[in-house]
Amino acid sequence: MAQKTRTEWYIREYRMKNGICEKTKFPVQVEGERPVRTGREYKRQIRRAEKNATEAKNTAARIANNNFRAGLDVTDLLTYSDEGMERLIMKAGTDEEDALYLAARHEMSLCIERARYACRKDGVELKYCAWTSDRDGKTGAPVRVHHHVIVNREGAEYILRAWKLGEAKSKRLYSANHGDLTDYVEYLMSQSRQIGTEKRYMPSRNLEAPVATRPRLAKNPAAELRLPKGSKFIWRSEGHAGRPQKLRYYRPGLREEEPDEETIP
Repeated sequence: MAQKTRTEWYIREYRMKNGICEKTKFPVQVEGERPVRTGREYKRQIRRAEKNATEAKNTAARIANNNFRAGLDVTDLLTYSDEGMERLIMKAGTDEEDALYLAARHEMSLCIERARYACRKDGVELKYCAWTSDRDGKTGAPVRVHHHVIVNREGAEYILRAWKLGEAKSKRLYSANHGDLTDYVEYLMSQSRQIGTEKRYMPSRNLEAPVATRPRLAKNPAAELRLPKGSKFIWRSEGHAGRPQKLRYYRPGLREEEPDEETIP
């Protein structure tokens, strides 16, 4: 006899070092009348369910908010000169857009390697998230390939000096929402593409994952996610019965708190 399957709803809160927090409410399909809510396999099941209910851009935004600060760290823009494009096409062996995109990703990785080597020589830490872009962020139309790199302020100049194929510019990260970098990251994600199994962005290995509370069973799955007391509202997705929901907000003083939750990679 087949086991009965039902849906349980869970809530998890992510806390980033810049004070931005995000609550997620997501469904988990469980079998049996009284499942045991402990054990490694059940925790894996919850992680898979949450991943299916979210998008890659949410993970990238959390990483950015946890490792970079608006008004303090910077974003580098790297473009190709005509000579740089000729070299890129020569390396790709064609001007077909997918081949050019992959060749540009490779050039970005070479630039980062040069910057990392120079930083290591000078004893400077380099932290970054890099995007290769060839789409208009609003229309999705093809544009000339270029790169965006969110980078710690100490390493920004090293990225600029390491770029050899065109112009390199730098500006401070900006946010109008209490330092939240989510909108900017989503804008960068909309300009990039995923080819094969590669991520849309290239993060450095020394980036820290945000702290996340252990998932808790939602008492009222149909209710909208609530803003914690003392927090500043930023954004909430529409609440529909039977659909996941997200709530993003700023918690003053969070940066000084000692985390007592598990870290989710």
